[in-house]
Amino acid sequence: MFDHPLSTPHAWADQAQVGDVLLFHFPSPDEPGPVLARPCLVIEESRNLRRRCLTLANSRPLWSISLVETSIDVIRPAELAAAGLDQSTAFDAYRALLISVHNASFAIHPETGTPIIGRLIGDSYERMQSVRAYLSTQSRIADRHRQELDNDLSGRGVTPRKPTLPEFPEE
Repeated sequence: MFDHPLSTPHAWADQAQVGDVLLFHFPSPDEPGPVLARPCLVIEESRNLRRRCLTLANSRPLWSISLVETSIDVIRPAELAAAGLDQSTAFDAYRALLISVHNASFAIHPETGTPIIGRLIGDSYERMQSVRAYLSTQSRIADRHRQELDNDLSGRGVTPRKPTLPEFPEE
């Protein structure tokens, strides 16, 4: 799942932004066999180890079960057309993945040279912003809880272990 080779940089990689819908070979533990390219929603942009990354929310059928707090539904015809979707779709931000824009699993369209198929508009865009705020709040709460736990441990003379990330040279 994490052993995808890196592709060469593409022009779209600098243009992709929050709210874009793009095609990515998103792994699914529920579906055996080859991983198909499916619409994914960019819910965050970041730099990770000096590389530009996108946080992608996978699409799923609208009728499938998911957490209401993290589901972004695209239903209205105008919103579906703007997003490049042909049927009602929900994006599940709960199972989002952080992916380098150089990951070879992006499904680049041969004619357009980009995996971007559309962009959220209207109510679905506003819903995405609400989900992003919810996830940010949950992350801050978890960070505060970890900090309180670290403070509690250090108050008892226990040194909490801090995770470290490996450094990779810039290519």
